[in-house]
Amino acid sequence: DDDDDDDDDKDNLVTSSELGGAVDSYGGTDKACAAEDGEDGQDGQLLGAKATDPLLAKGEKRQIKEETAQTVSSPPLAHRSWLVTMLGMSFLIFYRGAEASMADLVFSYARRGNLNFSVSSAGLLNAMFWACFVIGRVISLPVSAVANPVLILTVNVSSMVGSMLLITWFPSSAKCLWVGVCCYGLSCAPVLPALLNFMIELVGSHDFLVSLLNMGMGIMVFPLAGGTLFDLFGPIFSMYLVLCAAIACGISFLAILLVGAAALINRPLSAAAAAAGG
Repeated sequence: DDDDDDDDDKDNLVTSSELGGAVDSYGGTDKACAAEDGEDGQDGQLLGAKATDPLLAKGEKRQIKEETAQTVSSPPLAHRSWLVTMLGMSFLIFYRGAEASMADLVFSYARRGNLNFSVSSAGLLNAMFWACFVIGRVISLPVSAVANPVLILTVNVSSMVGSMLLITWFPSSAKCLWVGVCCYGLSCAPVLPALLNFMIELVGSHDFLVSLLNMGMGIMVFPLAGGTLFDLFGPIFSMYLVLCAAIACGISFLAILLVGAAALINRPLSAAAAAAGG
């Protein structure tokens, strides 16, 4: 009987230890549930704070709008960046060709054209072209900091074409020649810095800066072609060449806009909209 009592006591001890483990497990479960309830309570308090605090809600809305603006303003151009680069190269060739042709041939055109300028007057006309060019380049520095490159290029390329139309439509007017040459110098100067900003924003600095090596083709070919036309057909045809080069710049620019317009036009609008909404 004593042995049986000892066995019963052992069984009771085992049962008690198992019961203690079960109690500990239940207590741990209660603690985990309490921790989860605490986290839920903190989340609820945070949501309540966001609902009651307009600054938190406003900050979240601003962040969402900024992320949306960045997504919209950066369309994928990897598959067509080579096309944008080629169009930018053609723009540079025509632009540098028109600039070099005007600088090299305006003196001879004023001397041997319909107006028969004196040497001093033709030299002064050439000097005025370069003076206006320098003024335009200096003005373009602060303007490019606040104006969109698309706007700068649109205004100046249009002014280049308009100036050459004024010269070629009125070849016997000295006033039109003076005004046209000065306006051409002013409008031609800001084009290169704006084009660099425009193209680097579209295709990146490396791809486009490599293409600047081809810019010398315009300086080499167009003055030679203008001089040949000057001798064969008359002085006015050299100005026609500059006009055609300026029109080609405008066509190249429009083609660039058609291929990659969203990358430059939507970006300022989206940023402005996000700022206004915030």
